[in-house]
Amino acid sequence: MTKMDGAASAPVVPDGFATILDRPGWKGVFPTDLHKALLAEFTALDDHRSPEDTTTVAFADEATAVPWSTTSDPRPAALRFQTEWWRQPWTPLYLCWSADYYPVPYEDRRPGHEGERNWVFDGRQYLWRGEGHVAKKGDPPPFHTVNGRILLSPHAVHNLADRYRHLKDAARGQDPAFLEFVSKILENFNDAEKGTDLVSQALDGFSAQLTGRESLLRPTPELKKGLVSPDYAYEPRLFSTGSKPKAPKDPDDPENWIRPLPAEGLRAGQFVITRLMIIDRYGRACAVDTEDGQDRPDLKVELTRSATVTPDDRTPGGGKADATVLSGRTNKDWSTRVMQLRPRFPQPARLRFEALLRGSETEPPVRPVDGDQIRGWVVPDHLDQGVLCYTHDGVLWGELRDADGDLVWEDAGSGLTPDPELVGFLDGIKRKGRAALTAFLQAEELARLTTSPDRTAAGPPTLRLLGRPMALVRARLTLEPDAGAIVPVKLDRLTAIDPRPAYMDHTWPVLLGSDAAFGDGLVGYFQEKEYDTFYAVSPPGERGGYVADRNLGSRLRLRLNREESVKVSMLLDPWASVHATTHVVPTSRLRLEPEAVADALGRMEALFHVGPSLGGKRPVTVEHGGTVTAETTAFPMPLPKVEHGTWSWVPAMNDRANPVPVRDDDGTARLTPEAPVHLRTGLLRLRQGFDPAHRTSDTNDQEGGRL
Repeated sequence: MTKMDGAASAPVVPDGFATILDRPGWKGVFPTDLHKALLAEFTALDDHRSPEDTTTVAFADEATAVPWSTTSDPRPAALRFQTEWWRQPWTPLYLCWSADYYPVPYEDRRPGHEGERNWVFDGRQYLWRGEGHVAKKGDPPPFHTVNGRILLSPHAVHNLADRYRHLKDAARGQDPAFLEFVSKILENFNDAEKGTDLVSQALDGFSAQLTGRESLLRPTPELKKGLVSPDYAYEPRLFSTGSKPKAPKDPDDPENWIRPLPAEGLRAGQFVITRLMIIDRYGRACAVDTEDGQDRPDLKVELTRSATVTPDDRTPGGGKADATVLSGRTNKDWSTRVMQLRPRFPQPARLRFEALLRGSETEPPVRPVDGDQIRGWVVPDHLDQGVLCYTHDGVLWGELRDADGDLVWEDAGSGLTPDPELVGFLDGIKRKGRAALTAFLQAEELARLTTSPDRTAAGPPTLRLLGRPMALVRARLTLEPDAGAIVPVKLDRLTAIDPRPAYMDHTWPVLLGSDAAFGDGLVGYFQEKEYDTFYAVSPPGERGGYVADRNLGSRLRLRLNREESVKVSMLLDPWASVHATTHVVPTSRLRLEPEAVADALGRMEALFHVGPSLGGKRPVTVEHGGTVTAETTAFPMPLPKVEHGTWSWVPAMNDRANPVPVRDDDGTARLTPEAPVHLRTGLLRLRQGFDPAHRTSDTNDQEGGRL
């Protein structure tokens, strides 16, 4: 190509170009004047960097110029292909980053504020209200400079596309407009030319530098007069101190040869990105966010922050995100650029939440399906203002109820010895009196309104007329690290007998249960073996000196130590799970085995205090295996309709071995000398109302017949 738009450009010859052509191996290889023609073409294209379709191009082999947009001629097509804007290959593409990190300690370090918490657990996450990030009042907040280099990749595009593709497949039958919207998003992800061109990666090395575990420490030799200039000596990273390494006080001490990284231990604070630079495989760099505007946030590029790293408000619910370490640094607003990191451990850890074996305070159940998780059962009797207590396998032990202002215990005469935790639960209510029982029943009723168990229809239907069965479970909570404490790379810390960092001595609240998650079935718990206080998920207004609030888990505090644990006795819905939340580690969940729960519920019997009831005995036929063998008399009264089970009447709780058969009243009055009328007060009992397998002929004999 010789001309563009009819004019020839004067070729620009680089310095030393002729010398290169005269070198051995180059001389005589190129055709005559080829290099001059190429330089002329390059110069013309450089002068016309954005040709229009009407631009004309003349070539050396033909004097007639052709339009730039000609498609039938391969020569302009080759030029268009070679002059298209170059596209950056995605790999390797590096991002060099630098940030100023401002630590916010877990506990206040200012004089006069020792022991105060800077971070408050609200039951869901930790919140910071803008205090305790300076050593003394008025001093600027200290910060560390952290930096690194990461490899960017387009994996985020593929991950997001896969999620939307799964959403489209799983949402068949939904609104066509919604499906069309998802399809357009997928097209955008899959279109390499016009779609989303996104690269992303985590800031690798950020936490390692904060915890002092980075390995880029270099010794600095003591420099005197010599050949090595101090400017070229090995030196550690300078954390915005501006000072150069000095000769050590004691050259024989290896630790004096290095400047250790400032280790915060716990990751909690805020940071501001000061530099973002993208470097491609050819060494070309693009400054995304430069230090030129370090004190001018309005000159920085606009950032988009996720909700998880947006700072908190000094006033909850204000929506200002003004709890920032840089709020008073300059007269510029830094609140839109500060990113917050809530407290996290510098090492992997977990909250171990496990039920304890019945009869043990140390071992978990070997086979939970056997029901060894359950210590007993408690069924609130809202009709009679009492609680029915059952053993772990569903056998009725007795009832504690309110009788004219006094608490009365009625033993069921089972002869069984209940679990000590069930005994402790009853003794605690007895010591607190009638107000405690009333408050407990109200707390159970409030918790029921916020629970939606997996099997809402499971259990004896008539038993649910009294209240919801609750399992009594003993559990243990332990905050376990994966290994020993993370200590900074410093000689005196690495060789110490007990290099315990500060975060190992902090205590972390654990919130049991949730009144916002319908899948959580916790009603309340007792801490250790203190049964005089019941910590309810939904405490009532009148607590009777017995029911207490959980106080956002402040009652349960754990250290990061596998040797320390807290034990609790919980009352929970057997068909729902219990969540333990700390925010510093993933939420743990405890759930009972369905087989053990169903087996125990199948044995439970319901008792209703009825009377006085007026009526006379009437004959009833007793069946044995389908064969009529005898007739007896039964007491008539209106009975609830049940699918399975046997109704009977007992005069007292401990007289269940001699039940009186009952039958449904037909509403006809019979006043004859042969059928005298009686006024009865006692217990209406429904036996084996949920387990059809137990309805045998022997059982019918014991219960006085199948009516």
